Amino acid sequence: GTPEGAFKVVTKDWNPDWYYQGKRYAFGDPQNILGVAWLGLDAPSGSASIGIHGSPDGDGIGKKSSKGCIRLRNPDVAEVYDWVTIGSAVTIAP
Repeated sequence: GTPEGAFKVVTKDWNPDWYYQGKRYAFGDPQNILGVAWLGLDAPSGSASIGIHGSPDGDGIGKKSSKGCIRLRNPDVAEVYDWVTIGSAVTIAP
């Protein structure tokens, strides 16, 4: 699930590639789940990165449908992407 607590944005990527189980899915690939933007957090996650990202599939928004990430609709993550900088504080609460 998504870890709770206070974190910081450590990476920002527009039109991100998605890396999963040793494979790279380029931006635009139908199997790439990241949408138009990725905001990586310094959250504990084991082997995967945790972040805030866009989603081309609005059905997964607000549901436990990811591996711990927070999904936003592409227009929403694009707006958030412009607001934050590396080091911006992010609080994840229930």
